[in-house]
Amino acid sequence: DNVGSLILMNGNFSTRRRHNVAQFYAGIEANPATNTNTTSVAPISNNYESLLFEIEIDLKEQINCILADISYLSQFYDEEEVLFDLGAVFEIESVSYNTTDKYSTCKMKASATGVEVAKEYVTFRKNEMKNADSVILFVDLLYDMGEYNKSQKYFENLIITRPDDAQVYLGIGRAHHVKSEYAAALTNHQKAYDLSDKSDYLLVAKVLQCMGNVHRFNGSFLANVQYQKNVRG
Repeated sequence: DNVGSLILMNGNFSTRRRHNVAQFYAGIEANPATNTNTTSVAPISNNYESLLFEIEIDLKEQINCILADISYLSQFYDEEEVLFDLGAVFEIESVSYNTTDKYSTCKMKASATGVEVAKEYVTFRKNEMKNADSVILFVDLLYDMGEYNKSQKYFENLIITRPDDAQVYLGIGRAHHVKSEYAAALTNHQKAYDLSDKSDYLLVAKVLQCMGNVHRFNGSFLANVQYQKNVRG
């Protein structure tokens, strides 16, 4: 289902040219499911499986993808390390499973599509900022970047100065949701709904949708359907 989807790296991404070295770092050779446990890597837990990423990139075409061969800087030159810069975008081409050694391989290629997506996102954010609260947008950006704990902490600090702001509680609820803390998420979403200006249809719809999503992920499908109906009016 993920074939054709994009993966955006939110940090520097270290890779290896040598396939066997990449397998070593993925714990594949040390996987107790294999018969080749000859490395010093700790065995993979039975609760986890290894995933190997294979990346294809055409340096003549992908001018927006920044990477460097840093093997000459490494103490382990023969690992042939290649470092991708922040913001590298890849498109998933295929995902396969090795039944013998019990690991998955995700084949990806560098994509310029991410640049267009980023431009659209920036445009979207600019339009939002025209009439929006800059503080809320800043903390929402932390959330969008995957900094869930930071966004939650920031919103919780805002309660001191903005105790009646529905968007503050909505932000806290979203952070709890993504961490699977569903009860806390619903408590804060309900607080956001109670405080929201019911004439602000966009905000009310956003709160109701978030509440419905919490119920959906928590297995309460009927409650989710009801909230989604309320969103549609």
